[in-house]
Amino acid sequence: MKGLTTGGNVIEYTEPASDKMKQRADALKILMAQFGSWPHLVSQCADEWCSKQATNNGLVNYYKAYYSKHQNDYD
Repeated sequence: MKGLTTGGNVIEYTEPASDKMKQRADALKILMAQFGSWPHLVSQCADEWCSKQATNNGLVNYYKAYYSKHQNDYD
């Protein structure tokens, strides 16, 4: 459901917080398993990803494309 209409007004539907919390926990688990040496980057990536996506499909490739280049900044 993308949105609800009431009296000509559109009400944005948002996922329940518990779904987003589970998605973020899963994202952190996935990223920490591969990139755990950089927990600050893992946390930033998980937060950004979960704010924009409904599933974690493609998360590792996203991290590699946008966050792995910053790993040397935290060594």
